[in-house]
Amino acid sequence: MHTQEPICTKVMGVVREVLPKFGLAYLEDQQGWVWVVTASCAGPGLATMQPGDIFQLKLAKYDDKTFVSSYASSYQRMP
Repeated sequence: MHTQEPICTKVMGVVREVLPKFGLAYLEDQQGWVWVVTASCAGPGLATMQPGDIFQLKLAKYDDKTFVSSYASSYQRMP
């Protein structure tokens, strides 16, 4: 259990792949980092994601680990 509050930042990520059977989606940010969104993340749901869609990702950093804590659609699509 963490006693510290997480350090939170936001990035934009482009959906690269959605694997609904596994409850996962992979998104790439502007820096080239790939982030994983799980079905249990707070957000509109994996069913709303298609490759090329852009989502805002809220990243939480605990100690030396960073993960997606929530996400929201930006209503844009990349080619």
